[in-house]
Amino acid sequence: MAANNERDFHVLGTVHSFYLELLRKSLGYDVPVPSGLEDLCANAAVDNEQTTALLHQWLNLLDLAISPPMVRDTLQASLSHETAEALLCYFTHKSATSDSDRDKTDFTVTFLYRHPRIPGAWDVRVELDQASAFEQAVMAVIGEDACFALPQEHSQLVREFDYIREEVEDFQTFDAMMDAGVVQRVRDIKQSLGRSFYHPHVLGTVALHNDFFRERFDELFHAAAREIKMFAAKVQQDGASSMSRVHGDVLVKQLNDLEESKIFNTDYGKAQDQMRELSKLKKAVDTRKTPTGPPRANYAALPPPPPSRTAPSDHAMIAAAARANSSDPGARPLPMGIDISGPMEEAKLRTMKDTIRNFVRAAEAKAAQVVPLRHGNLVLTQPEADSFRGAFADEVSFRGDCVRVYVENVAVGARIAAELAEYSRKASSAYLWKPHADSLTILLETANRAVARSQQVTEVAQQRGLAEKVAQLKASSQKVCDLMGKVVTALQSVDSRTQNAQ
Repeated sequence: MAANNERDFHVLGTVHSFYLELLRKSLGYDVPVPSGLEDLCANAAVDNEQTTALLHQWLNLLDLAISPPMVRDTLQASLSHETAEALLCYFTHKSATSDSDRDKTDFTVTFLYRHPRIPGAWDVRVELDQASAFEQAVMAVIGEDACFALPQEHSQLVREFDYIREEVEDFQTFDAMMDAGVVQRVRDIKQSLGRSFYHPHVLGTVALHNDFFRERFDELFHAAAREIKMFAAKVQQDGASSMSRVHGDVLVKQLNDLEESKIFNTDYGKAQDQMRELSKLKKAVDTRKTPTGPPRANYAALPPPPPSRTAPSDHAMIAAAARANSSDPGARPLPMGIDISGPMEEAKLRTMKDTIRNFVRAAEAKAAQVVPLRHGNLVLTQPEADSFRGAFADEVSFRGDCVRVYVENVAVGARIAAELAEYSRKASSAYLWKPHADSLTILLETANRAVARSQQVTEVAQQRGLAEKVAQLKASSQKVCDLMGKVVTALQSVDSRTQNAQ
């Protein structure tokens, strides 16, 4: 900052007073001030080069004692726009910044976005969108001298926030949000921006993202906590002990001991383990609430299925690609180092089955074979629609096996189509295509198993002379094989992108 600039000196004085008051409340006593700054503390500051230099050094020291959550919490308690604007100006003009400075700036600019001096201020300018209106307000606070040309690669990184917002909007559960690692990905983007983080456009975009994400996070967090508590209360009302197992090593007692308010009010950096624990409890509840059904019939003695007749979806090629992307010790590493067990993908498959089943059962018979999904209409054959409508999925019988094959084929195919659509839509993104490529890798293995099961059941139908049933099962399986061929192509493009990046 310029030493002879009265406005900048006022900013330093405001930040200094804020820091001293914050530390006094935290420590319970006044912090001794270095000799030469007594006049400043007495609100009789002298604007000169020597005092300004000393004040900069002193504030750098105080910065080490003040954590970002302390700044956030104190701003929320005071609701002082003057202090927040001074802090924002101070950090954007600071010559050397740290991760802590970036986090303090993050909290400060988000506070200013959430608490405009004039309610609705970011909506009044019709010709500008919300982010642009706030960006101009940031510019007015920090001054045009703080602006600089934003590098092209950083402009691209900032656009990632638009993709992430769409992704966050799609989350239906808290555990899905946690599994996706959105918070860490956003933090990585902010860190990668370096000094560009303090550009007005970046600050405006970050504040808008933080506000949106917080609302969605709060909603899913509280919904998960409520569901866990309600499930614990219900099973105990039904006579279960507090030491009863819900799923795996999760006990009913752990559900009851969940302290929602304590986790929610803890800084995210310190509460990550607790949030992962909440996600684990939620998954255990979901697993317990989803019936697994009786054991399936065993067709292990049947011969291996023949390859598909269609060249683009050749079963041997698909199986080889699936094995290449599996977690076998001898296989090559996955492009993104993912966990092939895919618990999140299993949950998405269950959700897809429920969505299709609910529509088919609610729709009229003539309309039930065209299911409207977000990525497009899903067309079912009559046997597939009947399988979602029927009640034979839990039967240990040939009929039950047919129903399960149809349901699995349709759900896997719908999930593949959805991920392919998202992968294509985000292909221009720097890395937001990666989660969809990860899902496609897992879905390829899942689809490979589904096709194998389908062809095993088809063998049984052939042995029984059920020609029509054989044709129907093959048609259902072929749709999945066709989609698998598209997945192989998509994964090959992933390998190409990874090699080019290297």
